[in-house]
Amino acid sequence: GVMIIAMVAVVLLQVSGMTASASEIANLRIPRMVVGGAIKEDVQTIASNVRNMILMSDSMRIMAEGEQIKKLQTRIDGRYGELEKLLANDSAALAALQTVQAARKVFEPLQRETAELAGGGQIFEAKDILIDKMHPAQLQYFAAMDALLLQQQQQLTEATAANERAATAVRGMLLATTLVVLAVGAVLAWW
Repeated sequence: GVMIIAMVAVVLLQVSGMTASASEIANLRIPRMVVGGAIKEDVQTIASNVRNMILMSDSMRIMAEGEQIKKLQTRIDGRYGELEKLLANDSAALAALQTVQAARKVFEPLQRETAELAGGGQIFEAKDILIDKMHPAQLQYFAAMDALLLQQQQQLTEATAANERAATAVRGMLLATTLVVLAVGAVLAWW
């Protein structure tokens, strides 16, 4: 009887660990990936908006692209705040985020300058900055974000594997408990 209670206690402890791990995956690991990916997507959209501004001749459409950039930039700012909160207790991730932020500080002024030039009709100057400076800065920015996202993907993979190992251990313990109960029942029935 004591052995069965101990086995059940071990199973409950392992299930509790699995619940905490699943909660961490759902509430921390996956949201980190989603927010980081959304930031990257918004940065890519801004870069496309800037390119559109260079290619367009209709001033109303150019202004609309500029307004879209402002909205996306505001959304990116908010998402960085959210990402910082999600990464708060992970020093390695925060270090990777600092690298991303450093690349952002290089990219965003170039993006603004290019958009302002394009919006002001200085297409050739805007194109030169886009090709010579903004695009290479964007590549660096994306490389830093990709490194952060890869780190987070590795952590997600590790957390998922740990949860799977715990589930396997629980199944094994449940099978062992069942076999012990059957053995005890058989002995009691025979006795």
